[in-house]
Amino acid sequence: MIVIGLIVGTYNERRHYRSINRREEEFRSLLIHSGETLPEGFEAAEVKLVSGGTVIAEDRFKALLASIRNIFGGHMRSYESLLDRGRREAVLRMKAAARNDGFSVIVNTRFETARIAQGIEILAYGTAAKQR
Repeated sequence: MIVIGLIVGTYNERRHYRSINRREEEFRSLLIHSGETLPEGFEAAEVKLVSGGTVIAEDRFKALLASIRNIFGGHMRSYESLLDRGRREAVLRMKAAARNDGFSVIVNTRFETARIAQGIEILAYGTAAKQR
């Protein structure tokens, strides 16, 4: 059962990373910035709050590794890819929302996270702007 969990979990994670990498290329032209101001020389015609969220569930193998690590203490590396995938997916969904409404830049980007049962929820939000 553990081996099946490892194989299926690894396959799903790799497939998700391939999807994320492909979509990040598509959205590369949409600028994103954690600062509170627009880029130099950018005049905004319209601004709007945009957000993107996702819930990423842990696979059984990672849950087992985390349980063992929890007993002995230490760094939970098994959750790093979970958080990485969640953040990147949330940003992609936020960028998709901005692009669908014709915005070209997102500033003041922030993240919120929450643990939900056997997974995590990540919300990315920011202020999208259209150039004048």
